[in-house]
Amino acid sequence: MEMARIYDEFARIDAYSAEARAADLLVGLGFAHEAHGRPVSSFSGGWRMRLNLARALMCRSDLLLLDEPTNHLDVEAIMWLEEWLQAYEGTVLLISHDRNFLDATVGRILEVAGQALTLYTGTYTDYERQRAERLMQQQAMFEKQQRQIAHIESYINRFRAQATKARQAQSRIKALAKLERVAAAHVDTPFTFGFREPEGMSSCLVEADKVDVGYGDKTILSRVSVRVTAGLRVGLLGRNGAGKSTLVKLIAGEIGAQKGELTHDKRTKIGYFAQHQLEMLRPDQSPLWHMAQTAPTTREQELRTYLGGFDFTHQKVFQETGTMSGGEKSRLVLAMLIWNRPNLLLLDEPTNHLDLEVRAALTLALQDFTGSVVLVSHDRALIETVVDRYWLIDKGKVGVFDGDLEDYRKYRQQADREAA
Repeated sequence: MEMARIYDEFARIDAYSAEARAADLLVGLGFAHEAHGRPVSSFSGGWRMRLNLARALMCRSDLLLLDEPTNHLDVEAIMWLEEWLQAYEGTVLLISHDRNFLDATVGRILEVAGQALTLYTGTYTDYERQRAERLMQQQAMFEKQQRQIAHIESYINRFRAQATKARQAQSRIKALAKLERVAAAHVDTPFTFGFREPEGMSSCLVEADKVDVGYGDKTILSRVSVRVTAGLRVGLLGRNGAGKSTLVKLIAGEIGAQKGELTHDKRTKIGYFAQHQLEMLRPDQSPLWHMAQTAPTTREQELRTYLGGFDFTHQKVFQETGTMSGGEKSRLVLAMLIWNRPNLLLLDEPTNHLDLEVRAALTLALQDFTGSVVLVSHDRALIETVVDRYWLIDKGKVGVFDGDLEDYRKYRQQADREAA
């Protein structure tokens, strides 16, 4: 009887398909089939984060709590996760700085601000509109109340000393004290910055001609032939591990070509942002110290003013970077990069630790940047508004992708069906 009960419970929870469901989750999150049996110790920190996410999704749950689930995912995995969450029958409570992801997965936004919680119905885009309307209404109510208070105070000041009006003045003082004050609508000062004008530009900044590139004896990309021209704004597409970062490192000159020829124009000035640069910051030194190393001949006050534009104000310029958040470190690396006035920006996941306000500021700054941009990012809002063409990296090759991100989603779905 006990065996029968156990087998019945196995059937009820669909335990026999557990291994297949686990494999589907791992494939959706980017794990190759041959990696499913590898020990966890062989994976990097980013892949272990994906594995933790897979474990959370694998659990049978009524409530799913996700804190920045897209941070270590590429575009393909984010698209897959969106579809998975749309089909999830339980309640999802998530924190995310990816507005496209929020728009696709949630129907309520809970704002935490001013030590209060405010619930909005709809997507993140709906929330932005409703919040703007609420702030406008609150500001109008505040201004109306301030006019009312000024009128009452004027009456009190005029008549409190007159015997015939003293009683009325006292009643107005009591009414003023009991008045429930409407707070002024407060919007956090938006974070803004801009890229400094490049000092020079040539028609072709970097050119690769039939280049093979990789690490040691292993080739990741073969026969790469690309040109980074003046004003080019390109986004790199491809699965995680396809070689997007490898191509960026090649263009940056961080790794050399195994075969072929890579040429940099003498006027090319590269600004390269990658996550490993955050780890290169001196943890015992401040933002001001780092900027002084970048610009040793510039006066301290000028550097402090410049850092203030990246929200390093007052004592923050003296704070040790070892005590900073990932977002603060990213802002500092961006500040150092922008100071040098590059004409070619190579950005490899620049938004990983940035909140929505800083992402919006970076997007606007990149839109105004007059140089060339090569961008790797899982932030689709950033990609869609900054780049005007795409390169697809797939099966060790680099080619032009004719379409937008929705076309790329369809391309990937078709490729997955054909591979199944």
